Amino acid sequence: MGNRKARRAAGKTMPEGECLVQVGAVICDIDGTLLPAGRSAISARTRLTLLALKSAGVRVVLATGRAPQVALAAAEKIPYDALVCAQGAAVLEAGGRPRALHTLSEQQMYALVDFCENGEWPLNFVFDEGYFAYVEYERMLRELPEDDMQRPWLFDGEDQDKHLAAMPYGACAFLPESAVRAFGQKYGHLGLCFVPFAPHKWDIYSAGVEKAAAVQDILQGWGLAWQQAAAIGDGEGDVCLLEKAGLSAAMGNGCQAAKRAARHIAPPAEEDGAAQFFSQHILRALREEESRPGAGGAQHGV
Repeated sequence: MGNRKARRAAGKTMPEGECLVQVGAVICDIDGTLLPAGRSAISARTRLTLLALKSAGVRVVLATGRAPQVALAAAEKIPYDALVCAQGAAVLEAGGRPRALHTLSEQQMYALVDFCENGEWPLNFVFDEGYFAYVEYERMLRELPEDDMQRPWLFDGEDQDKHLAAMPYGACAFLPESAVRAFGQKYGHLGLCFVPFAPHKWDIYSAGVEKAAAVQDILQGWGLAWQQAAAIGDGEGDVCLLEKAGLSAAMGNGCQAAKRAARHIAPPAEEDGAAQFFSQHILRALREEESRPGAGGAQHGV
């Protein structure tokens, strides 16, 4: 998709001469962005593009809704500097060392269990090792698409004792929007946020837990501002990143909310859209700057 057409699709404008070489970090969603549906590893093209960014001094942040161990499995062959998991509830440094962890309270967790048990709504909780279904495990498994990344990591947790060792980061529930409203009326004081990721399917986290909040802490630690960051994603959970980053793109396969929030529309994940976008809008600008007399090959944004 050409630049002008992409800007029209996003409903925003970007001056032709805007300088992008000050990007010091890229923030990438994983599923539906770096990884097309049904794929377990990124393409060689995407990996080489990320390596080229890192070689140019640009840091790479992966920001995903996946549970920590599930995210680490996906990131095994992805070059990255920080890994935001569970929609921002868990932040890991390169190599998997925890940097920041935020869990649900017992009150929040028990309210979700009681509500979903009464309505017979499938409910799982996000732990380090994966997703443990406390309510309606078999139904949740049936309703997950065959290529859904959760399936290999979804476990029967109906004994409801997994949290005795460690509290979960968040939850996932399959329920209609009317039930979400009913939960809010009864338990709104608990400060839980429901973010849709598919029709009648919701990620649930404590208020204030989001990818952007986690990424902001990372950027501040690196001495970078949002204007020096580029973000790319496809889902509702990525909107907060796309709105804040100085350069942003929604995937062609992304949801409408992501496309409205982004400044550009990238090709779909199946076409290595993230690699195409970074190559066109960052790497090309870096090469052009380095080719100018007196550039000196300096690294950028760091």
